[in-house]
Amino acid sequence: MTVRRTIAFLAVTLATSLLAGCSTSRWSQLSNTFSSDEPLSISDPSFAKSKAGQVRQIRQIAENADSQSPAEQTQSAKSLVTRIQAEEDKVLRLEIIRALGKHRTPVAIEGLRIAVADSRDAVRAAACDALGEIGSPAALQLLADVLGSDPNLDVRVAATKAIARFDGPQAISALQPAINDADPALQYTAVQAMKKLHSEDLGNSVADWQNLARTISPARERIAAEDSDSGTYR
Repeated sequence: MTVRRTIAFLAVTLATSLLAGCSTSRWSQLSNTFSSDEPLSISDPSFAKSKAGQVRQIRQIAENADSQSPAEQTQSAKSLVTRIQAEEDKVLRLEIIRALGKHRTPVAIEGLRIAVADSRDAVRAAACDALGEIGSPAALQLLADVLGSDPNLDVRVAATKAIARFDGPQAISALQPAINDADPALQYTAVQAMKKLHSEDLGNSVADWQNLARTISPARERIAAEDSDSGTYR
Protein backbone atom coordinates (compact mmCIF):
# COMPACT_ATOMS: atom_id res chain seq x y z
CA MET A 1 0.00 0.00 0.00
CA THR A 2 2.81 2.37 0.86
CA VAL A 3 4.60 1.62 -2.40
CA ARG A 4 1.46 2.32 -4.43
CA ARG A 5 0.92 5.64 -2.69
CA THR A 6 4.54 6.61 -3.30
CA ILE A 7 4.29 5.78 -7.01
CA ALA A 8 1.04 7.73 -7.31
CA PHE A 9 2.57 10.76 -5.56
CA LEU A 10 5.61 10.72 -7.86
CA ALA A 11 3.37 10.48 -10.92
CA VAL A 12 1.31 13.49 -9.84
CA THR A 13 4.44 15.53 -9.05
CA LEU A 14 5.99 14.74 -12.44
CA ALA A 15 2.81 15.69 -14.30
CA THR A 16 2.55 18.97 -12.41
CA SER A 17 6.17 19.83 -13.20
CA LEU A 18 5.73 19.11 -16.89
CA LEU A 19 2.60 21.26 -17.05
CA ALA A 20 4.33 24.11 -15.21
CA GLY A 21 7.33 23.90 -17.52
CA CYS A 22 5.13 23.96 -20.59
CA SER A 23 3.17 26.94 -19.26
CA THR A 24 6.33 28.84 -18.41
CA SER A 25 7.81 28.14 -21.82
CA ARG A 26 4.66 29.26 -23.62
CA TRP A 27 4.44 32.43 -21.49
CA SER A 28 8.07 33.17 -22.20
CA GLN A 29 7.46 32.87 -25.92
CA LEU A 30 4.46 35.18 -25.73
CA SER A 31 6.42 37.72 -23.67
CA ASN A 32 9.25 37.77 -26.20
CA THR A 33 6.75 38.18 -29.04
CA PHE A 34 5.03 41.23 -27.56
CA SER A 35 7.99 42.81 -25.73
CA SER A 36 8.78 46.39 -26.76
CA ASP A 37 12.07 46.61 -24.89
CA GLU A 38 14.20 45.23 -27.72
CA PRO A 39 16.22 48.02 -29.41
CA LEU A 40 15.33 48.93 -32.96
CA SER A 41 17.83 48.18 -35.69
CA ILE A 42 19.42 51.18 -37.43
CA SER A 43 18.02 49.84 -40.70
CA ASP A 44 14.50 49.82 -39.26
CA PRO A 45 12.44 52.70 -40.77
CA SER A 46 11.11 53.47 -37.28
CA PHE A 47 14.62 54.00 -35.90
CA ALA A 48 14.97 57.55 -37.23
CA LYS A 49 11.89 58.63 -35.28
CA SER A 50 12.97 56.96 -32.04
CA LYS A 51 14.90 58.86 -29.39
CA ALA A 52 18.03 56.82 -30.11
CA GLY A 53 17.68 57.61 -33.80
CA GLN A 54 17.29 61.33 -33.15
CA VAL A 55 20.31 61.35 -30.85
CA ARG A 56 22.37 59.65 -33.55
CA GLN A 57 21.24 62.17 -36.14
CA ILE A 58 22.05 65.20 -33.96
CA ARG A 59 25.49 63.80 -33.14
CA GLN A 60 26.20 63.35 -36.84
CA ILE A 61 25.29 66.99 -37.39
CA ALA A 62 27.78 67.95 -34.66
CA GLU A 63 30.52 65.78 -36.17
CA ASN A 64 30.05 67.31 -39.62
CA ALA A 65 30.23 70.92 -38.43
CA ASP A 66 34.03 71.28 -38.52
CA SER A 67 34.21 70.26 -42.17
CA GLN A 68 31.51 72.69 -43.30
CA SER A 69 31.90 76.08 -44.90
CA PRO A 70 30.67 79.15 -42.97
CA ALA A 71 27.48 79.20 -45.08
CA GLU A 72 26.87 75.51 -44.47
CA GLN A 73 27.46 75.93 -40.73
CA THR A 74 24.98 78.79 -40.64
CA GLN A 75 22.33 76.69 -42.35
CA SER A 76 23.05 73.73 -40.08
CA ALA A 77 22.84 75.93 -36.99
CA LYS A 78 19.51 77.36 -38.19
CA SER A 79 18.03 73.86 -38.32
CA LEU A 80 19.27 73.19 -34.77
CA VAL A 81 17.79 76.47 -33.52
CA THR A 82 14.44 75.58 -35.06
CA ARG A 83 14.68 72.22 -33.38
CA ILE A 84 15.54 73.51 -29.91
CA GLN A 85 12.63 75.95 -30.05
CA ALA A 86 10.20 73.03 -30.25
CA GLU A 87 12.05 70.26 -28.37
CA GLU A 88 11.13 69.74 -24.71
CA ASP A 89 12.77 66.35 -24.13
CA LYS A 90 15.79 66.91 -21.86
CA VAL A 91 18.05 64.32 -23.50
CA LEU A 92 17.44 65.61 -27.00
CA ARG A 93 17.71 69.21 -25.84
CA LEU A 94 21.14 68.48 -24.37
CA GLU A 95 22.27 66.86 -27.62
CA ILE A 96 21.13 69.88 -29.62
CA ILE A 97 23.04 72.18 -27.27
CA ARG A 98 26.24 70.18 -27.68
CA ALA A 99 25.79 70.27 -31.44
CA LEU A 100 25.31 74.05 -31.39
CA GLY A 101 28.63 74.34 -29.55
CA LYS A 102 30.35 72.90 -32.64
CA HIS A 103 29.02 75.68 -34.88
CA ARG A 104 31.15 78.85 -34.93
CA THR A 105 28.38 81.10 -36.15
CA PRO A 106 26.20 83.86 -34.62
CA VAL A 107 23.12 81.74 -35.32
CA ALA A 108 24.36 79.17 -32.81
CA ILE A 109 24.49 81.87 -30.14
CA GLU A 110 20.79 82.51 -30.65
CA GLY A 111 20.02 78.86 -30.04
CA LEU A 112 22.11 78.86 -26.88
CA ARG A 113 20.37 82.03 -25.73
CA ILE A 114 17.20 79.95 -25.69
CA ALA A 115 19.02 77.21 -23.78
CA VAL A 116 20.30 79.47 -20.98
CA ALA A 117 16.68 80.42 -20.29
CA ASP A 118 15.64 76.78 -19.78
CA SER A 119 14.03 75.94 -16.44
CA ARG A 120 16.35 72.94 -15.93
CA ASP A 121 19.71 73.60 -14.31
CA ALA A 122 21.52 70.84 -16.24
CA VAL A 123 20.38 72.28 -19.56
CA ARG A 124 21.60 75.79 -18.69
CA ALA A 125 24.94 74.39 -17.49
CA ALA A 126 25.37 72.49 -20.77
CA ALA A 127 24.64 75.70 -22.66
CA CYS A 128 27.46 77.41 -20.77
CA ASP A 129 29.89 74.70 -21.83
CA ALA A 130 28.78 75.05 -25.46
CA LEU A 131 29.27 78.83 -25.32
CA GLY A 132 32.78 78.28 -24.02
CA GLU A 133 33.48 76.04 -26.99
CA ILE A 134 32.25 78.62 -29.51
CA GLY A 135 34.55 81.23 -27.99
CA SER A 136 33.22 84.37 -29.67
CA PRO A 137 32.78 87.82 -28.05
CA ALA A 138 29.02 87.33 -28.20
CA ALA A 139 29.39 83.97 -26.43
CA LEU A 140 31.49 85.62 -23.72
CA GLN A 141 28.90 88.35 -23.20
CA LEU A 142 26.13 85.78 -22.85
CA LEU A 143 28.21 83.84 -20.32
CA ALA A 144 28.82 87.03 -18.35
CA ASP A 145 25.07 87.63 -18.27
CA VAL A 146 24.44 84.09 -17.02
CA LEU A 147 27.14 84.40 -14.38
CA GLY A 148 25.64 87.60 -13.10
CA SER A 149 22.03 86.46 -13.00
CA ASP A 150 21.54 82.69 -12.81
CA PRO A 151 20.17 81.57 -9.40
CA ASN A 152 21.79 78.12 -9.49
CA LEU A 153 25.33 77.69 -8.15
CA ASP A 154 26.20 74.80 -10.47
CA VAL A 155 25.22 76.86 -13.50
CA ARG A 156 27.32 79.80 -12.32
CA VAL A 157 30.26 77.43 -11.79
CA ALA A 158 29.78 76.10 -15.33
CA ALA A 159 29.73 79.66 -16.69
CA THR A 160 32.91 80.48 -14.77
CA LYS A 161 34.73 77.45 -16.15
CA ALA A 162 33.55 78.31 -19.66
CA ILE A 163 34.84 81.88 -19.37
CA ALA A 164 38.26 80.47 -18.44
CA ARG A 165 38.51 79.16 -22.01
CA PHE A 166 38.55 82.69 -23.46
CA ASP A 167 41.46 85.10 -23.84
CA GLY A 168 42.01 88.70 -22.92
CA PRO A 169 41.23 91.12 -20.09
CA GLN A 170 37.51 91.19 -20.97
CA ALA A 171 37.29 87.56 -19.84
CA ILE A 172 38.84 88.42 -16.48
CA SER A 173 36.45 91.33 -16.10
CA ALA A 174 33.53 89.03 -16.91
CA LEU A 175 34.49 86.92 -13.89
CA GLN A 176 33.72 89.71 -11.42
CA PRO A 177 30.36 88.25 -10.31
CA ALA A 178 32.09 84.95 -9.55
CA ILE A 179 35.09 86.34 -7.68
CA ASN A 180 32.78 88.60 -5.65
CA ASP A 181 30.25 85.86 -4.90
CA ALA A 182 29.78 84.87 -1.26
CA ASP A 183 30.07 81.16 -2.06
CA PRO A 184 33.65 79.89 -1.41
CA ALA A 185 33.40 77.20 -4.10
CA LEU A 186 32.52 79.75 -6.77
CA GLN A 187 35.23 82.12 -5.58
CA TYR A 188 37.78 79.30 -5.78
CA THR A 189 36.63 78.40 -9.31
CA ALA A 190 36.96 82.07 -10.31
CA VAL A 191 40.51 82.26 -8.93
CA GLN A 192 41.52 79.18 -10.92
CA ALA A 193 39.93 80.66 -14.03
CA MET A 194 41.76 83.97 -13.58
CA LYS A 195 45.06 82.15 -13.14
CA LYS A 196 44.59 80.72 -16.63
CA LEU A 197 43.74 84.11 -18.08
CA HIS A 198 46.32 86.35 -16.41
CA SER A 199 50.03 86.29 -17.10
CA GLU A 200 50.92 86.97 -13.44
CA ASP A 201 49.93 84.53 -10.70
CA LEU A 202 48.61 86.52 -7.75
CA GLY A 203 48.40 83.45 -5.54
CA ASN A 204 45.26 82.36 -3.74
CA SER A 205 44.27 85.70 -2.25
CA VAL A 206 40.69 86.36 -3.32
CA ALA A 207 41.10 90.05 -2.48
CA ASP A 208 44.02 90.40 -4.91
CA TRP A 209 42.03 88.82 -7.73
CA GLN A 210 39.00 90.95 -6.90
CA ASN A 211 41.16 94.03 -7.19
CA LEU A 212 42.52 92.85 -10.55
CA ALA A 213 39.00 92.36 -11.91
CA ARG A 214 38.02 95.87 -10.75
CA THR A 215 41.14 97.37 -12.35
CA ILE A 216 40.50 95.71 -15.68
CA SER A 217 36.78 96.51 -15.72
CA PRO A 218 36.96 100.09 -17.10
CA ALA A 219 38.67 98.85 -20.26
CA ARG A 220 36.17 96.07 -20.79
CA GLU A 221 33.59 98.01 -22.80
CA ARG A 222 36.16 99.36 -25.25
CA ILE A 223 37.81 95.97 -25.82
CA ALA A 224 34.50 94.16 -26.12
CA ALA A 225 33.27 96.68 -28.68
CA GLU A 226 36.43 96.26 -30.77
CA ASP A 227 36.16 92.47 -30.71
CA SER A 228 32.47 92.59 -31.54
CA ASP A 229 33.12 94.76 -34.56
CA SER A 230 35.71 92.28 -35.83
CA GLY A 231 33.21 89.41 -35.54
CA THR A 232 36.05 87.03 -34.69
CA TYR A 233 35.35 83.40 -33.83
CA ARG A 234 37.85 80.90 -32.57
